[in-house]
Amino acid sequence: YYLLGYRPTDETRDGKYRKIQVKVNRDDVTVRARKGYYAPLSEEQERKRREKEEKEGADSTSPLLQKAFDAPFQLESVPLRTSTYTFDAVNAYEANVLLATEVDIRNLAFERQEDRHVDRLSVVAVVLDLESGARYPLNETVDLRLTDKSHETYERTWYPLHREFTLPSGTYQARVVVLDENSRQVGSVTHEFEVPELGGWRVSSPVLSDVLDDRAEGGMPLPLPLARRTFAPEGRLYCFFSVFGSTDTAGGFSLQTASGREIFAGPTAPIRPDENGRLLRLMGLPLDGLNPGDYALVLNFEDRSTGTRYQRREPFRIAP
Repeated sequence: YYLLGYRPTDETRDGKYRKIQVKVNRDDVTVRARKGYYAPLSEEQERKRREKEEKEGADSTSPLLQKAFDAPFQLESVPLRTSTYTFDAVNAYEANVLLATEVDIRNLAFERQEDRHVDRLSVVAVVLDLESGARYPLNETVDLRLTDKSHETYERTWYPLHREFTLPSGTYQARVVVLDENSRQVGSVTHEFEVPELGGWRVSSPVLSDVLDDRAEGGMPLPLPLARRTFAPEGRLYCFFSVFGSTDTAGGFSLQTASGREIFAGPTAPIRPDENGRLLRLMGLPLDGLNPGDYALVLNFEDRSTGTRYQRREPFRIAP
């Protein structure tokens, strides 16, 4: 990576968000750079911030987490991965968005207490609106007390952290920082995503998962949202989605290799409303016998009242 610095022409200390755009005069490179920064606070604003932290009992981890948060690159002492899912609208302008983060626990400094693996994670996350600069923060601690069986499972699948946000339509950047309290090691990850316009016909973010959550609302087991997209060549791959803004939608699917060769397909069929009038569909695809490699689940939709068609391609990987 390249670490670039410059002196802004606007030196006003007002704490406001200022956008940055980085361009490179080459066509064979990809730029992944921060979209902006917050100007320094004025002396009065800084004093109020310190007073607020003291009043709220800010602890000694804050500077370490802040340093990791401000780093221009991802920190990998605690490996993380994250993804987002946009679900139903809560009003005409905002939707429920799930931030699914997974923590690699293999290098965490667990302490053995009786029959448990014990550690504590400090988690700081900010979802940033890249247009307006609005921030949606999260700051919490997670106590881990894992049995031997749970510890073994999460070594394979990583430990999930699911947090919900209510966000208007727009383009966002999520940055998540996790501190292992026992070892003081830090990991961070950055993820950009979009929340679509909520009016009219749309489909929720499809959930691809090999784990069913039997605690889902309504008693119907639903796929557990994951950050990973790698699955073993066994069992079933579940896909779940919702359709909004239409009462007459049909859907079909095709499982393809990364090159587009079709392995098998499901016929286009109407998506029937449930007892609450919601258009939902849950599918289970067999993974047994698939060769390791890259694949895609291609979902096709048609609003039969208007003839509008929509296709969504969901890539994933099969690995032992």
